[in-house]
Amino acid sequence: MPNMTASRLFEIANALVRIDHVAGFIEYANHSVTCQPEKL
Repeated sequence: MPNMTASRLFEIANALVRIDHVAGFIEYANHSVTCQPEKL
């Protein structure tokens, strides 16, 4: 049973990390669209 709990927590943590990466990518894409790049 402890192994299943640890595995479940790892899955949840992994999903949160993926969500954070997607949110960061969306934020970066939004900034690159709304703000002009300083250097080309």
